[in-house]
Amino acid sequence: TLTNRNRTYWLYGLDYQIKKYTYENKAIPKAQFTGELGYFIPVLSDKGRNVCFRIGLSALGGFETVNWGTSLLPDGAAVTNGDSFIYGGGLTAAFDVYLTDRIVFLLQVKERALFGTDAGNFHTQIGLGVRIIIN
Repeated sequence: TLTNRNRTYWLYGLDYQIKKYTYENKAIPKAQFTGELGYFIPVLSDKGRNVCFRIGLSALGGFETVNWGTSLLPDGAAVTNGDSFIYGGGLTAAFDVYLTDRIVFLLQVKERALFGTDAGNFHTQIGLGVRIIIN
């Protein structure tokens, strides 16, 4: 992330997600590799901006593979979802608490809308984290 003086910031990153679906006691993986670029603005904060609630919008694009590109299962059944390029956006609600000038506790809820996939368009993510500011 790149934070500006007014506490808005740009988010950029790469993401890898995998989800396994069960078919006759076998796990069929769906993996997504995405890149993200987003912008966050503060909506509510205390006077010193030590606690801040932000809203962010982001653009996403990447690649999705189902069963690592193998369309036949061991029992002869065929996987109808193939590999595809995916694209879309995300809406994020982020709650930041500055523990010190350089350490931030994070809580985020993100709703991703992805198109180009056969495995569902909307995905919710919830995350906890710690950001360490280096510069």
